[in-house]
Amino acid sequence: MSGKPDYRNYINPGPKGSRFTANWQAEFLPDGETYTEDKTGKMIEAVIGSVRPGSIVRVRRLFCLAPWKGSPRKRREAVANRAQAIRDRKGHILEAETGLSSNERGGCAKMLMTAYEDIASAGRAVAKGRTGRPTVYEFTATEWEVIEGIWTSRKYANDGARLAAIEKRLGKVPGRTLLRNKLGSPHKGRE
Repeated sequence: MSGKPDYRNYINPGPKGSRFTANWQAEFLPDGETYTEDKTGKMIEAVIGSVRPGSIVRVRRLFCLAPWKGSPRKRREAVANRAQAIRDRKGHILEAETGLSSNERGGCAKMLMTAYEDIASAGRAVAKGRTGRPTVYEFTATEWEVIEGIWTSRKYANDGARLAAIEKRLGKVPGRTLLRNKLGSPHKGRE
């Protein structure tokens, strides 16, 4: 094949509200014929049908070849089948963000592995401010007296009720494990 490479860009916009928008995907897809998936989900068939020997199907990341609906297992299977269909037509896949290509040695395997991971984790929200270990509160001696009074009281039915009472009184609560280690079982020696 001589001249300019034959690019086919595939854009598969994520569900409404996801960060995987058409614009997000198009950032890495500058030139070439662009196929944007619609609600019918049939545009991928048009892309695969248009592939000729030497054609390059370009996606931002390989997991964008997967449908957005369905279980991760079915979505992974769809990515593998679609990638194989493109390769069966003697085309190549180029992951525009990473530069990996299916015609490089090991490129297809690397792309599939990262796509499998992305499918499992894409779209899962990460709670802001809640990454890492939970906050450890420091308590004064007076607060520990209050905590011990509530913890050892027979007024509460269980640990959950005791913890709720401590939080209501002080606005913060030590962990159950810390309480059991420091103060022992709630009714130790009182049975």
